[in-house]
Amino acid sequence: MELLSGRATTRRIHKNTILLCQGDTPHHVSIVKSGCVKVYRVGPNGDEQIAGFKTAGDIFPECWAFGYSSNTMYYHESTEESDILTVSREAFLELLEKHPAQKDKYFNYMIKNYTGLMIQISALEQSYAVDKILMILYYMMVRHSIERKPGEFWVLMKLRQSTIAGLTGLTRETVTTEMGKLKRQGVVKYDMKSFVIYKNALKDKLGEEAFLEIQFSNVLV
Repeated sequence: MELLSGRATTRRIHKNTILLCQGDTPHHVSIVKSGCVKVYRVGPNGDEQIAGFKTAGDIFPECWAFGYSSNTMYYHESTEESDILTVSREAFLELLEKHPAQKDKYFNYMIKNYTGLMIQISALEQSYAVDKILMILYYMMVRHSIERKPGEFWVLMKLRQSTIAGLTGLTRETVTTEMGKLKRQGVVKYDMKSFVIYKNALKDKLGEEAFLEIQFSNVLV
């Protein structure tokens, strides 16, 4: 943030504000300082297909930022009050070129994104509802949480059961039932304000062969 001082603008974004529409041509690179941005597509039948989320430290839209696309494939919408820093693509790329340490951080950040995407795909491949949900919890733990106590991961966004349903393709009723079971089994703890994932309990449910010891810094900038 200090390196971009004077070349970037910070905006306070209200909840449910659409920042980019599917097919839009972006005008700047955005960095989430606080809050959460939902990334999704709308299918031909009007159904919302959640692709993921952007939380503190995340950048969007990545493909456009590096010149690999002229527009964005997704809607980007704030799910809560958020602070978004915006900077020109030229200034962003210049920063990475002039500061190799930041470029290395961005490389690690992209690996984290890729790893999270692979976990999401694995979730969709599962045959049983509970296995889909467990993999999505694994994705949230790796991609959108911080470890406040050993083995206790707090999700950095308001994770609702409707969101889990959107990520897995399951009905909300099925998610509610399975999440209740996982809560009683000590895999998760949640209320209206917080959502906690317990790593060891999740690992026991997934099994050693499905669980990798992935460690990344949660914040890029």
